[in-house]
Amino acid sequence: MNNIAKIPVIDLHADTFMHHLSYKQNPYLKELYLKDEEDFYKLEKQLSINPNTLNAGNVKVQAQSLFIDTPSGLAPLKSALQTIALIKKTIKQTSSYFAVDSCETINKNLSNDKTGIFITIEGLEVIEGDLDLLDIFYELGVRIVGPTWNRQLPYNAPVTETGGILRKGRDLVKKIDELRMILDISHSSDQSSFDYAELLNSPIIATHSNIRALNSHKRNLSDDQLKMLQERDGVFGINLCPAFLKPDNAKKNEDNGFEWCWQIIDYAASKYSIDIVAIGTDFDGIESTPKGMENPGFYPKFKKFLMQKGMKIEDIEKVFYRNAMRIFSKVM
Repeated sequence: MNNIAKIPVIDLHADTFMHHLSYKQNPYLKELYLKDEEDFYKLEKQLSINPNTLNAGNVKVQAQSLFIDTPSGLAPLKSALQTIALIKKTIKQTSSYFAVDSCETINKNLSNDKTGIFITIEGLEVIEGDLDLLDIFYELGVRIVGPTWNRQLPYNAPVTETGGILRKGRDLVKKIDELRMILDISHSSDQSSFDYAELLNSPIIATHSNIRALNSHKRNLSDDQLKMLQERDGVFGINLCPAFLKPDNAKKNEDNGFEWCWQIIDYAASKYSIDIVAIGTDFDGIESTPKGMENPGFYPKFKKFLMQKGMKIEDIEKVFYRNAMRIFSKVM
């Protein structure tokens, strides 16, 4: 597979539809930021992710999170359902999108110009305390659940706090195992991730986190967490947020995202396994990216860069999509 454009990409995390919903619900934002008020979807041109950039990067699956971006967190269930409705409407109206419902559906579209939209949960505010509502989200296509963002919820401590899972977290474990969903530890505390690893039978991943040994931000994964993911046959998705990506030893004004991503891949592969590395850009959920990585169109150039570093095509394929597909195959 030497043709750059032919390597598929699976991105495990983005927040694009959070912005779509915000603009739809706030007419004054449309007046401020949208030049063509008659065409709501012109908003896509102002975001990292849209059909054109996804096609340029040959992105075959783009995960989109249900994240409640309101200071008060009012009506999170309603907001989540409105986001899902908006996603499904957009899929119907966009010929290059399809809904991800199985690995077979993904495989069928690997060789065309379509992108599958995959819905995930980032913060269980959306179930408003009722774990049985996860059954409904499952029926709506959700397979990945991040129990918390950076807020304290009754399931486990987030990265902003210490401690592990709570009593309701044990109930969550039973529900996730019952539904065979995937647990996302990206915003969970270290101890919470280890507690879940001891109790869960279902897959565990970190959709958008980097490596703490390279960048000491608490949102990144410790070596013990990386080892746990390896033992659990999980993955972590490389996050493009400079605050998590730029190495601690980088020069102050350095901006070299390709090199920083390579260092993450090399560290994980040499100490653990290339099988734990995936992509989780956090596009449209972060305020900036390294230069040249502003949208999904960067993947072809990144592939060339990784080949120049000596990476085998089969290992690049693992990072770009095969490792994520391995996880999907466990639940779809």
